[in-house]
Amino acid sequence: MVLGALDETVWPLATDPGPWMSRPMRGQFGLPEPEARIGRVCADFLLAACAAPQAVLSRAAKRGGAPTVPARWLTRIETFLAGQHDAAHPGGLALPASAAPGWAARLDRPEQVRPCERPAPCPPAAARPDAISVTEVETLIADPYAYYARRVLRLRPLNDLDAEIGAADYGNLVHEAMARFIRRLTTGPWPGRDLAETWFAEAAEAALARGGARPGLVAFWRPRLLRIGEFVLAQEEAARSGGGIARSATEVPGRLELRHADGRAVTLTARADRIDILANGRLAIFDYKTGTLPAVVQAKDGRRPQLVLEAAIAAAGGFQNLPAGTAEALLYWRLTGGPQPGELRGVSEEAQEIETLASDALENLRGLVLRFLLGQGAFIARPHPGRDPAGSEYDHLSRIAEWAGAEDTGGMA
Repeated sequence: MVLGALDETVWPLATDPGPWMSRPMRGQFGLPEPEARIGRVCADFLLAACAAPQAVLSRAAKRGGAPTVPARWLTRIETFLAGQHDAAHPGGLALPASAAPGWAARLDRPEQVRPCERPAPCPPAAARPDAISVTEVETLIADPYAYYARRVLRLRPLNDLDAEIGAADYGNLVHEAMARFIRRLTTGPWPGRDLAETWFAEAAEAALARGGARPGLVAFWRPRLLRIGEFVLAQEEAARSGGGIARSATEVPGRLELRHADGRAVTLTARADRIDILANGRLAIFDYKTGTLPAVVQAKDGRRPQLVLEAAIAAAGGFQNLPAGTAEALLYWRLTGGPQPGELRGVSEEAQEIETLASDALENLRGLVLRFLLGQGAFIARPHPGRDPAGSEYDHLSRIAEWAGAEDTGGMA
């Protein structure tokens, strides 16, 4: 007979008079005291313990990760069974301790104690990707293990059941509305503020119709999109009225082949939110964000190289239906539709500096490609302390909570 869960408040349950009547009220109604149940459970316990030739009394040392308190029954029984036949401890049985707890402890005892090591998977060359997007480069720099889990193991987080439409869906909605508006705007000269405002409202409605959101969210998002429109119209009117933009392209696919000396190659891919061909023949490359904008220093020091690598692709003529050209401006547009509907942040507006940044980013990427995609580099998790990546959806696979503590203390986590 195994009697388990002998923890305080578990068996027997904690006494509770309930939310409706106090103890005096229960007495006036003739109801038994809450503690009376303990006596009945005690009788059940005694009958169960005596029903079998051998009884095992067990408890959990922890419950939900927190230490537990042994049931008072168990404590009293242990004290009685361990007592001695002398004047100080009369009535004790002095039974020998069971060997079973020692057996259980040995089950969890490893043959050799070793600290947890940082995971470092090293897949064969055939399993390593031969293409990488500009958005994935950031992940490969900050957390190679996350890139490995997504691209080599092809693991994708499952969406929650009946999940509400969230920030990612709103971001897609804003990108579609902007693409529709810019495509229509770039077909001729600046049409005037009133007509441009009408075009943006039509683009927003078309994007809302395709979004599949429920009416409540549509009613919430529509005024936000219109506030975004006010910011966008002000920017476009200032840039186009003077003829500074010759043509705009949206959602432009691009690719650049990074070939190694031995003939092997990896393809760098991109999809630029928007590229403007300026009147002087140079380019302006845009990235729309509905969340937090990257810091300019992160784009320049290589931690967030998306726009800079797109400039490198543009210089090589890698964007579809666009000529090769030097980027004159790399711009982030934060489009939220909130109290501050839009924000403009430039990585750089100097062609020479952008050319240098693009060359450096491309050289750094070649080193990453040679190490991880064409070489035998191990995909370790979080190699740069203090520079955590934006997401942590693969941390449970890399078991970072285990090995990180071991590295910090120099011992086992």
